[in-house]
Amino acid sequence: MENEKNDVSKDMNRKAQLFQNLVDKMPQDDVFLVETMEDDFHTTLFRSQLEIRDGLFRPMVVIIDDSIYTMIRVWAAGKAVNDANRAVLKEYLNQMNRHYKVFKYYDNEDGDIVVDACLAADERHFDPEMVATVIDVVMQHLQETSDNLEAAIRGEAPSAR
Repeated sequence: MENEKNDVSKDMNRKAQLFQNLVDKMPQDDVFLVETMEDDFHTTLFRSQLEIRDGLFRPMVVIIDDSIYTMIRVWAAGKAVNDANRAVLKEYLNQMNRHYKVFKYYDNEDGDIVVDACLAADERHFDPEMVATVIDVVMQHLQETSDNLEAAIRGEAPSAR
């Protein structure tokens, strides 16, 4: 297993190697499935899941490449948008986007509700601890607001914060 990690990490960009070093120190070193892409930006994907509440997990990916951007993407709800709830969801997502600075909500082409956080840092200034912190902030936010998101998906106006 250790050889596999070393083989994967030598194909990673420098920022991804730094994040992998942090992941290796986490209590469970298998919380991320790592995938290196063969593209011009030397992209590495760190896939995992966030537990929003008992038994409710949401997929997440940390996208690290040679650009100055590192993306944290969480699928807050799958195939959630439909004609019946579109207006309520739009208002809810806009409300969330106006209120929170570190991440943005949107619905993708599959009707999923996605939360993206973007951190900017070149290789010299990249801080893997900051990535972990933002993951924690997004997870805590989703834990606190999951009932409101579920209400919006049902087409109900979420309760006031």
